[in-house]
Amino acid sequence: MKNKNPHVLPGSNSEYAVLESLPAACMVCDTSFRILFTTSYASQILESAPAKLLDRPFTSLLAESSQKQFISHLHNLDQGDSIASFELELAPPHKETLYLHIRVNKWDGNRYCIMLNDITGSRIATETLARSANKYRRLVETIPAITYITSTDAAGHVIYA
Repeated sequence: MKNKNPHVLPGSNSEYAVLESLPAACMVCDTSFRILFTTSYASQILESAPAKLLDRPFTSLLAESSQKQFISHLHNLDQGDSIASFELELAPPHKETLYLHIRVNKWDGNRYCIMLNDITGSRIATETLARSANKYRRLVETIPAITYITSTDAAGHVIYA
């Protein structure tokens, strides 16, 4: 029977049906991180059709700095850890920089299950808040503080701090 699911490489069996039913962005890769399966949620996050993702190395989706980070975390998986969790940046040609929280699980020795969580909005909000706090701090530091003393000093006496 011919495989008609666009999210699975031809010849793959239906063991990914459970993953497809999850409301999560998930991919399955082989030991060389060639994509074997992708959920529709993962395709949406990666802004790519499932057919374009399949059989492609997962690392080709990442920015160069994130590729190195990804490979270093995988080394820990090969050393016996069963789960690795970290943040990565996607490579262009995305409209804007996308940041993902990745969780990689070893699956049956010759495959990895990669869960993707788009944290772009959270990351942008955090960076914006930090910039805003710095701008506010600089603004407050440049304005002379003025205090009016009205109870014991002469009216209108001003103290500059």
